[in-house]
Amino acid sequence: MRRFLFGFKARGDDKPYSDIDIMVLLSKCDSFILKKIDDIDHEVDAEFDVVLTTIVGLNIVIARNGMTKQSHRIN
Repeated sequence: MRRFLFGFKARGDDKPYSDIDIMVLLSKCDSFILKKIDDIDHEVDAEFDVVLTTIVGLNIVIARNGMTKQSHRIN
């Protein structure tokens, strides 16, 4: 699994009301994994009063299309 921060936060031009954009790259994905990611999004939203937007992609699709210059890997 690889995670990237992108959007306003990654560019550094975020505002107090900006959402947090995260891309999660997986080698495989199923409905259980998608549900778990969605549950985590909702927990973070509620606990920290932020809007977390997560995009899930498969490594093979992203490797073919490339990442944007405005993204940062989260270790």
